[in-house]
Amino acid sequence: MADHPEPAPHHPRHATAPQRGAAPHPRGTARPHRPVVVGVDSSTQSAKAVVVDTATGALLGLGRAPHTVTGTHGARESDPETWWTALAHAVADALAQADVPARAVTGIAVAGQQHGLVTLDTPGGRPLRPALLWNDTRSAPQAAALTGAFGGPDAWLERTGSVPVASVTAAKWQWLREHEPAVASRTGAVRLPHDFLTERLCGEAVTDPGDASGTGWYDTGRAAHDPDLLALLGLDPALLPAVAPTGGTRAGTLTRAAADVLGLPAGIAVAAGTGDNMAAAVGLGLGARASSTTRWSASAPPAPSSPPPAPAPRAPASPASPPPTAPTCPSAAP
Repeated sequence: MADHPEPAPHHPRHATAPQRGAAPHPRGTARPHRPVVVGVDSSTQSAKAVVVDTATGALLGLGRAPHTVTGTHGARESDPETWWTALAHAVADALAQADVPARAVTGIAVAGQQHGLVTLDTPGGRPLRPALLWNDTRSAPQAAALTGAFGGPDAWLERTGSVPVASVTAAKWQWLREHEPAVASRTGAVRLPHDFLTERLCGEAVTDPGDASGTGWYDTGRAAHDPDLLALLGLDPALLPAVAPTGGTRAGTLTRAAADVLGLPAGIAVAAGTGDNMAAAVGLGLGARASSTTRWSASAPPAPSSPPPAPAPRAPASPASPPPTAPTCPSAAP
């Protein structure tokens, strides 16, 4: 993916709400101020935000703001702080185009680019380095080594539903351990791009099964982070976000700090969101449960349901030997 020619300046975490936007509808034709929700697509190249009428599903406004991608020789990185600033600009643009007041917004959720590795100093804190994006190929040797270390492709398919490649988050974490061990050791929280933005919105460390399925450490059969894979990666599960039942689950409410940046009412609902590929599938109506997995309440959390049966314990990858350790890949260029 081509880098943007002009890098965006670093923006403070609590920047003032942006004063940008497309020209609103003429005042004489402004739509009634019925409840609306905001959906955000934080992709590799830009943030897009839409304002949608909750009663009709009508698209009322669209805003966008660019991201910056840097790197050469296989490296592709972005500063997560610029995602937050772009999100704020896109939301402001969408509200201006929709010509609805901020008080009409009742909820917000983010779908984001998948697989990227965001390392924070603390939960909800600041990035320790630029995020390693899905299309950063430097972690290809680590992906191959991890595949062999855990019993080959079939073992990975059984646990995670996929085989590690350079884009998978697990390979990027392993690359970081080998090439930037000081950063890995200082990491107080590991997030995916959409997790980072959701946490910025509501202060809760939450992901969803869709985006988690692309990490390489999530067991899709058991719907949980896999302890054997985390041990292989030397990754403390305490660094990871909780996994919400669905992307439509209410993760929390908009914090006062986030509300001040976005110009939205504090306390509105924030859904867990999901990865961009999963969101696209739901938008296309794929899957019998598509509507139920994305339906969420802007006024109250979903009613609790009976918990699923506890999963049966898994045998380790190699029962006759200690858990495998991830091999070092000296051939990988930093």
